[in-house]
Amino acid sequence: MVNSSVGRAAFLLLGLLAVGGPAHGYRFIPRTVSGTVFADQNGNGRREASEAGVAGVLVSNGVELVPTDSRGRYHLSTRPGRLVFVVKPRGYAPAQPTSWYYPPTAAPRQTADFALRPAAEKNAHDVVLLGDIQAGSQDDLYHFNHLVTEELYDDPYAFALTLGDITFDELSVYPKTKASLKALGKPVYAVFGNHDQNYEVQQAAYADSTYQRYFGPSYYALQYGSTHVVVLNDVAYLGQKKYEGRVSAEQLTFLTNYLQHSAPQQLHVLAMHIPLGEVVNKADLLRVLAKHPNVAFISAHEHRNRREYHAQPSGTTWQEVVVGATCGSWWQGEHDIFGIPSALMNCGAPKGYWKLRVGEQNDYQLAYKTSQYPATFQMSVWTPEDSEWDPAQNLPADSTRNVALINVFAGSSKTRVEFRLNDGAWQPAYPVVAPDPYLARIYQLQRRRIYPTAKASALAGRAEPSPHLWRARLPDNLPVGTHKIEVRATDPYGLQAQAYRVLTINPPSLP
Repeated sequence: MVNSSVGRAAFLLLGLLAVGGPAHGYRFIPRTVSGTVFADQNGNGRREASEAGVAGVLVSNGVELVPTDSRGRYHLSTRPGRLVFVVKPRGYAPAQPTSWYYPPTAAPRQTADFALRPAAEKNAHDVVLLGDIQAGSQDDLYHFNHLVTEELYDDPYAFALTLGDITFDELSVYPKTKASLKALGKPVYAVFGNHDQNYEVQQAAYADSTYQRYFGPSYYALQYGSTHVVVLNDVAYLGQKKYEGRVSAEQLTFLTNYLQHSAPQQLHVLAMHIPLGEVVNKADLLRVLAKHPNVAFISAHEHRNRREYHAQPSGTTWQEVVVGATCGSWWQGEHDIFGIPSALMNCGAPKGYWKLRVGEQNDYQLAYKTSQYPATFQMSVWTPEDSEWDPAQNLPADSTRNVALINVFAGSSKTRVEFRLNDGAWQPAYPVVAPDPYLARIYQLQRRRIYPTAKASALAGRAEPSPHLWRARLPDNLPVGTHKIEVRATDPYGLQAQAYRVLTINPPSLP
């Protein structure tokens, strides 16, 4: 819940956006906003006499999109609760972090200039995808800084997308979260999530008011190279802290209008918080996109990695990447020597982030990066091992005998997983509907009250079937000794992963 200072600031913004405040029965009065989009050569965010306007840049009020004229000028009316914003054009970047959007006031006629700076862009680029950061305290941001920010300092990615639930209902943490995101040193664009809502508003349409004050519009578009990124707000607030997945009618109109300014063959990345399968008007959204075959859907929300494929009218499919949480399981679990919780996700994947790797030809690949591990760590392999020192860690005997369980953290129905034993012939592994065994062991230790230890928090929920688990059948009568298991996983979106596991067969116990 927001604290009092954030609440007052949010309602001030609401008053400006709604004209007369978001009280019941108010009548919204549209206002006029006009100005110039200009090339800010000195980067100070203010237009100098020598700085020319930029023609053909799209400016929007959340529904309409108007291109600037030959001198960079535009003219728009305002809409209730919506910011006026620029669609970042290719070859430019906002001169300042907030110079691409404007919160309308109650003045009848308003002027808003938008400062852009020329920026070199390549069609081929990487985008870092950050699932639920879910920061509820400064401790959570310490973890984020150490796991993500420090790791990405030297990474040549183009920009990052945070995919909603930037906070955990604690909107007062927004200023600190912005500071952590700024420390990344690259542009960061945000997505609105269900835990980013302002529960104190009187009208559901203004649930994104505090978010907009800190991060800008809750839905918008930007261009980078030949790629179009459209961010949608699919969290529809129902009141009393309830919500549903829905894309509003005005957003569908905005998307329809935007697609008139893009070529269907170009890559369109649609980012939202709630996955498509939970969006009640999913069919309406897909209908708008029917003539655009090259769409990648990016969502989060579930705190697990998952990839889905949605049918296109042409008979092919669009891919959706459900990005696992940067916080894993809500920053819960046993702490390591650095004080960071394990927070293993319910799919059995460790916490981390994804990369969308856009190619030169409107294509893309995907990569999952596990926090605190090298980029080559793409899967875990489980084989039966009985602990003599701590038998409480052993899973039931019938759950792991004669099998290896392989969790490919970025796996999907299009992933091919193979294994071989002792450098023999490669054999296929097969998908299995079961919980990840490492996760199952954690829950077993929690039931036995071995976990959590002092000052740690237990993983919530229960071990559920992982959407990316494979089963490799091992021979029944392996000889006593050690055996080498080699696993490889590939898919059409760039996955080339390899892992090894040493399997030990012990002699039968003596009487």
